[in-house]
Amino acid sequence: MKISKKILLALFIAASAGSFSSVSIAEEGRTTFSPSVAIDNVAKDIDTALAAITAKKDNDIVAGLIKDAKDTSKEINASDKVAFGVNKARNLLKNALAEAKNGDLVTAEDTLKKAKADFLALKSIL
Repeated sequence: MKISKKILLALFIAASAGSFSSVSIAEEGRTTFSPSVAIDNVAKDIDTALAAITAKKDNDIVAGLIKDAKDTSKEINASDKVAFGVNKARNLLKNALAEAKNGDLVTAEDTLKKAKADFLALKSIL
């Protein structure tokens, strides 16, 4: 009887552990992209911020768009060389964000152009 209880308990634990998938626990609604698509998405976000600067939008709006580009850049996952380039370009986005918050949109525009060029250069490393 003791052996049968232990066997039944072990079977119950095994069945309950296998009854749900770890995939079902994973974060829902999260979409992952290939590195080249993620780079393109960052470039599009930077283009949106540049267009807002050209249209002479408010500093807070431009800063929000730059922050969106910076957040999108977190989706770029590849090799260590690419990660180094992403960090370098993200620092440019961080500088552009600070410049936009301070109202220096001309410098922010130049910094955004450099950041976009750095992000697009990452495609050659992939």
